Amino acid sequence: MFEAWVDGSVRGGNPGIGGIGIYIERDGHEVYRFASLVGDNVTSNEVEYASMIFILKHLDFINFKNEDCKIHTDSALVHGQVVKNWKCNFTHLRKLRDEVKRLLNVPFKVEILWSGRLTNEIANELAQTVTAEELERRG
Repeated sequence: MFEAWVDGSVRGGNPGIGGIGIYIERDGHEVYRFASLVGDNVTSNEVEYASMIFILKHLDFINFKNEDCKIHTDSALVHGQVVKNWKCNFTHLRKLRDEVKRLLNVPFKVEILWSGRLTNEIANELAQTVTAEELERRG
């Protein structure tokens, strides 16, 4: 089974310095971990979407066997707007939601699950670390 955990982090305020963390397992074994800065003046909701968009854009490379997969997020907002069709009042978030939905058009099943923070520890740590290091670097 191919499973991914995604998370975003913002430091120095909200909006602030944003980063993402991605952790992937196949059959219970780690195959990939990634952290990257997203940018400045981004909100926590934007980085949560950025982490989901990142994994979906790279599924064809990472999930080269086209296995059905599960993607875990601890963002109730992303999960609610994408999976449960919650109302999306902000244009910039609507564009991100629509991009996620477009990227879900793949030749295998992708299930997006809401997972609490405690089950998303590694992706959270990756995102937190990259933003903390950038905030420290800037002094």
